[in-house]
Amino acid sequence: MCDETRRALCLRIVPRNISTSTTIAHNWRKPTLGWIKVNMDGARQSGTGETFCGGVGRDANMRWCFGFSKKINICFAFVAELWAIYEGLATVWTLSYTRVILETNCEEVYDCLRCETPERIHSSLRSHIGSIINKEWEVCFNCVGRRCNLVADKLVKMAKELPIVYHRILDPPSDILDLLQVDVDGYSSVVGYCLPL
Repeated sequence: MCDETRRALCLRIVPRNISTSTTIAHNWRKPTLGWIKVNMDGARQSGTGETFCGGVGRDANMRWCFGFSKKINICFAFVAELWAIYEGLATVWTLSYTRVILETNCEEVYDCLRCETPERIHSSLRSHIGSIINKEWEVCFNCVGRRCNLVADKLVKMAKELPIVYHRILDPPSDILDLLQVDVDGYSSVVGYCLPL
């Protein structure tokens, strides 16, 4: 994606209640008590241009709180990553959580969420993400290695097979259980620390 397009899609978020991590984690880490962690991913099929997103929310006990898979349409992979952020935020807000850690392995989206360059074009998706983040809650945003996002990546792949556009997943699908165990086995007792922007 060219720099001009990236700047045009870059999110301007008031950093009133959003924090970012100072390091990139390479193993999934459970959130601290009282927080929910949402790992999200987006993808684009090169042949068809179709895009998908997915995500998973887990609590301090590493318990599955929810998952989602969504077919988006034809757009840039970067926009699919933004859709993952939006769907993750919207789901967490709907479920009444007040402290959320969002994790993506897309550095472009991570940088975009932190950028302070005003938008040059109107983006309803940018507007929706900004309005959700500015609600009365705490949001922490981390960029993580791909190894931390294996479950979200699998949920994106599941979206390709869905007969419907959006699917909220209340219980972990059986073909994801092994990936959830990988996260538990690789869990480090060092908890990530988020700093204000």
